[in-house]
Amino acid sequence: MWSFNKKQGLISPVSGQCISLKNINDEVFSKLMLGDGIAIEPTSEIVVSPVDGIVEVIMEDTCHAVGLKMKNGIELLIHVGVDTVNLQGKGFKCLVKAGDKVKVGSPLIEFNKKIIEDNGYKATVIFIVTDDKDKEIKFKNETDLVCAGEDMVLDI
Repeated sequence: MWSFNKKQGLISPVSGQCISLKNINDEVFSKLMLGDGIAIEPTSEIVVSPVDGIVEVIMEDTCHAVGLKMKNGIELLIHVGVDTVNLQGKGFKCLVKAGDKVKVGSPLIEFNKKIIEDNGYKATVIFIVTDDKDKEIKFKNETDLVCAGEDMVLDI
């Protein structure tokens, strides 16, 4: 069982429109090298936890990515933008630290979409199941709009 909600799925970490990872302009993500998942063009600027779990890692210097581990051991990655590590934390704020326990909807990262885009980057939020081998994952349609902390984006 992946999720701790009644709907049996992973909840969206940000509000926005779902898009396929294959449309991301980064081979690491588009070729699913880190795992399968979904991307969301955000309409909100707060990344929330899609599950109950533990913050395994957060990029403290840049705050652009967070790794979570569910109670059942499944690991997730939430990455804000493509190449946004180059901003060196400009426009990002960490709201958690490694080792923190989180619940569905707990704020993880705050980001400023305008600062990201004004510096030539996209603010697309990438949500990946990093250990997806032998797991059947079904994703929302590309046209689906989702609400952070409420709507499922990954079904099992």
